Amino acid sequence: MDAANDGDVIKVATGVYTGISTRAGVTQVVYISKTVTVQGGYTTTNSFADPPDPDTNFTTLNAQGQARVLYVTGALAPGAGISPTIEGLRITGGDSAGLGREDGVTDVLDSPTHTYMTAGTYTVTPTASGLGGTDTLARSHYININQKSPASATIVKSVTPTDQVEYGDEITYTLVVSAAPGTQLGLYDPLTGTTFLRFVEPVEGITHTQNAVVGTLMVTPTNQIKVSFVTRVDVPGTVGWMATVTNRACVYPFGGTLSGCIWSNEVANNAFRFIFLPLVLRNS
Repeated sequence: MDAANDGDVIKVATGVYTGISTRAGVTQVVYISKTVTVQGGYTTTNSFADPPDPDTNFTTLNAQGQARVLYVTGALAPGAGISPTIEGLRITGGDSAGLGREDGVTDVLDSPTHTYMTAGTYTVTPTASGLGGTDTLARSHYININQKSPASATIVKSVTPTDQVEYGDEITYTLVVSAAPGTQLGLYDPLTGTTFLRFVEPVEGITHTQNAVVGTLMVTPTNQIKVSFVTRVDVPGTVGWMATVTNRACVYPFGGTLSGCIWSNEVANNAFRFIFLPLVLRNS
């Protein structure tokens, strides 16, 4: 965004973007201060030459409750300031210290949409700004969100190798998620005792951030989708003690929270580190 010029089109590849930064005292995922077009729904195939498909290539900005998602600064009147365009992005997890909506999320868009992460009744406070000034109207208890039922899905996890591993070894985790075709699910796979290295094959909507594999899955017509990735063992055993590296993952209804998680089985590897002791020979 900083490298863009007025009038540029910024193409964003599918994935979940959670990195936040602070600018001018405001913390957000994306800070816009120019007339740019931000388009989600791309893949990296053909160097972004293919047209965007945001309905298939989910592009999500998620502040994870730590900041605003999008922050637009500057006059928004055409001809008198900036006129940014936002297309094909999924915006969630915002927190703007109670400004805008009751759940602490503010959008600065012509037609904002929002996913509420928790069931409840919410107050909406829209604000319109233009050359004639600013007007705000609070609508109390305007939106009612019912708790979503957990999706009918299963998740099975496996690990290769299945036996003991050494500190620094690579191990591969594989997730197989089964659900009705077209089911949309969130994925959360926190890594403990290992560091993420790479995906065996990229899966649209799935990324790695803060040592967890996260994102959104769309179950294919085969009723299953597979996610495989490679990690490095970072927990060494010691003399007289062998460390255990355990892992499990979960899926949850899209737009829901981790409280609705369906957890996989747990997989485990014993980890150790070879210790070489010097051999001293003495004459008897």
